[in-house]
Amino acid sequence: MDKIKYKELITNVSDCLWEVDKNGTYTFCSENVYHFLGFHSHEVIGKTPFDFMSEEEKKRVGQIFLNYIDKKENIIDLENTHLHKNGSEVTVTTNAIPIIDKDGNLLGYQGLDRDITNSKRIERELQKQKDVLEILFEKSSDGVSILENNHFIQHNEKIVSILGYQSKKELLDIHPSKLSPEFQPDGQSSFKKAEQMMNLAIKNEGHIFEWMHIRANGEHFWAEIVLTPISLGDKDIIHVVWRDISKNKAMEIELQNYTDQLNSKIEEEVEKNRKKDQHILNQSRLAQMGEMISMIAHQWRQPLSSIAAISATLSLDITMDKYREDFFQQRLNDIGELSKHLSSTIDDFRDFYKPNKKQALVTLDNVIQKALNIIGNSLENDNIRITSDYSSDIEISLFDNEIKQVLLNILKNSQDNFKEKNIEKARINISTKKNYISISDNGGGIADNILEKIFDPYFSTKCEKDGTGLGLYMSKMIIEEHHNAILNVFNQDNGVCFTIEFFD
Repeated sequence: MDKIKYKELITNVSDCLWEVDKNGTYTFCSENVYHFLGFHSHEVIGKTPFDFMSEEEKKRVGQIFLNYIDKKENIIDLENTHLHKNGSEVTVTTNAIPIIDKDGNLLGYQGLDRDITNSKRIERELQKQKDVLEILFEKSSDGVSILENNHFIQHNEKIVSILGYQSKKELLDIHPSKLSPEFQPDGQSSFKKAEQMMNLAIKNEGHIFEWMHIRANGEHFWAEIVLTPISLGDKDIIHVVWRDISKNKAMEIELQNYTDQLNSKIEEEVEKNRKKDQHILNQSRLAQMGEMISMIAHQWRQPLSSIAAISATLSLDITMDKYREDFFQQRLNDIGELSKHLSSTIDDFRDFYKPNKKQALVTLDNVIQKALNIIGNSLENDNIRITSDYSSDIEISLFDNEIKQVLLNILKNSQDNFKEKNIEKARINISTKKNYISISDNGGGIADNILEKIFDPYFSTKCEKDGTGLGLYMSKMIIEEHHNAILNVFNQDNGVCFTIEFFD
């Protein structure tokens, strides 16, 4: 071998250069053999390549080497497997040239081994994946085909079964329209429509549709088709999945016929009951109006009572000649605030179902205080003590008037309960924490069989005739349908506790 080329080879770190005599014994081996087998060159000299092979590989490769030696031929890309020092297998390709003396006698071989272990491993993995894909293709419960240039080039066995043919060969190199009636049920030519479907699949990177096919025996049947365009290098194909939906279509047609008949009967019944429905609608409107009036009356009762109480106090002061200008002015201001509340309550209820109401950023403490400003005097007159623990300073987006109505309703219910049960040392505790309100009292709580119904519409435990059962029902609607919040109630410490939790 030329000395310059020899040096170039020996400096190639990725390959191992070696030389053997005519008996196959290593007379030279570059240190790169260490990268292959884990041995140093001095551990290799004097041994043969077969000393680093399994018995089975010795037999296979040995015979090949003998053929090369007998013919004194170049060894080209001979793939063989060596054993690494750690016991693992290393696959290499061997290229070698014979060393011939001037008399034509074979003196040995000079060669080069290249490690292809990783590439062989990748090749095996790819082959496994290919085998899996072929199994999936063939064993799929759906029919699978491949289209190229709008003609079938491959089918799985399921297609043969679906279409009732004897072999795949009968279905290859044909246009999809050849497996369809001349016209589809919508009247379009199967050939033209098939072209449209394939173009749509390419344009939209996939397309799903239903198609009328024809079996080998002439029977028509429906199939769901899924077309998926795939680019394989410079080749464009369409992957086709077939699913026989004949039974589903038959059920669909039967269901549609049944639906048409049912719709016809329904229309007849609707026509018969149209006048009756109109009467029910009118009743519903009257009920809604009555509900709204009941709610307004429920909210007006306390402010009107407060106004009456203030008026009586002022009249008494005048009668007893205890007129004080600052006291009178404060009470007149209170009457003005209560009057505004009466007016705003009407507006609030009028706008209750309007979707264009605007929320405002307010603190829970501020809303509670507004409610107490309205009902506070009335609670004091009934010797009901209010304790508070406010620790919420964040602003929350609310319909503050609506929340105020809920708070007033809860507080008024506690007040009515105290009166009905003659509770001494009545107490209501109000606390806030971030986005949470808690209102509890010591009014004896609510019976369990009643507690679970307390938010039901028209359910009321009050003895008065005006107890409509709408207050807590409407309160829950306000909290849970108009706000991202939840209203709960439970018994605790010989009383009832209402909680309102607002979410982000």
